[in-house]
Amino acid sequence: MDNNVDRGTGISALGYQDILRVGPGTIGGNYLRRFWHPVFVGSEIAPGHVKPIRILGEDLTLYRGASGTPHIVARRCPHRGVHLSLGFVDGERIQCAYHGWTFAADGRCVAQPAEPKPFCERISIKSYPTREYLGLIFAYFGEGEPPPLPQLGDYEDAELYDCQIAADTWPCSYLDLLENATDMAHTAFLHWQFGYGVPGNIRWEENECGLFGTFDGTGKNAVFNNSYFDMPNAVEFTPSRPGGVGFFTRGYRVPRDDDSAVRFNLVAIPRIKEKVDAARATHTRSTKGEASAAEVARGLIEGVEDMAMLKERSETVNNFLLTNIQDCAVLASLGPVAERDFPENRGATDVSVVMLRRLFVREMTALAEGRPLKQWKRPAYLWKEVAAMHRELM
Repeated sequence: MDNNVDRGTGISALGYQDILRVGPGTIGGNYLRRFWHPVFVGSEIAPGHVKPIRILGEDLTLYRGASGTPHIVARRCPHRGVHLSLGFVDGERIQCAYHGWTFAADGRCVAQPAEPKPFCERISIKSYPTREYLGLIFAYFGEGEPPPLPQLGDYEDAELYDCQIAADTWPCSYLDLLENATDMAHTAFLHWQFGYGVPGNIRWEENECGLFGTFDGTGKNAVFNNSYFDMPNAVEFTPSRPGGVGFFTRGYRVPRDDDSAVRFNLVAIPRIKEKVDAARATHTRSTKGEASAAEVARGLIEGVEDMAMLKERSETVNNFLLTNIQDCAVLASLGPVAERDFPENRGATDVSVVMLRRLFVREMTALAEGRPLKQWKRPAYLWKEVAAMHRELM
């Protein structure tokens, strides 16, 4: 799993470890910073309030101005280094709690109230382009003018769909989550509760947005099984099928740092009067009062219980929480990125893992060498056939 050395140049070639490293100055981090990323659920921060966030290995400050507009700036006040998340929102500005130094949304210092001779013009902090879309707050952390924020027309039809949002943090790499989401073979074994059969003829191919995958299945595996990986860190699928209400969903896997990631899930549930309540109950059931997936997964890794014990009590656990527990446990068991020195023996069913890594290495190598990058583009409407089926059922 180590990087290789190009014998012609003697320069270390990029590889798996480079994809995993996302902090400032890394080639993987530089590549990811060329895209917009969701960083927070919009409903979880009200006007006039502040939240600390950690994204791509950087600690930052998110606040929502009095107008309702979200802003992201640096973590610390440049005066004495105090966290700005301890401060107060003043209109569209943020004021440090320690000495009242105040910063505009673009990072300019605009007030130093305790200073007899303010020197605001010499002081500024980093700020980042921020947008709110479909209930999520997105930010761009790259250099220069950001690209247009990608639009998801499928999820914008409020008359046809009720969009549900969920977010949680897992102790594993964002790449682990992406590889797991595109791994069509593991569901038959790890997620026993659904009764899936072993998939056959797993196929993945590169397309305009990243990768497209499908497989041959029988029984419960005959569910509409098209899956998409959208470069650099989103996955989409739908379990819609003839005769079922179904839904479609987009999952973002955003690195907090090398060893943890935030999972943002956007689920479009059709507003079919006689069926939507059942669909919502099945796919977005509340897990309030239950231990988080990460907490239970940690217990499995530490031996507090084993998978057999979890299976024995699985009928009392929300199926989708159970799915998250199972996934989180196996992914967290991979351990910190810095300790990934164990060998892998990949097989034919690992085709998506191989292709994902090759895509990242190819694009990161082009970035390092100053060559043009592929311009990935998700179609504005990816699920037209599914939407047409839902409209017929309305």
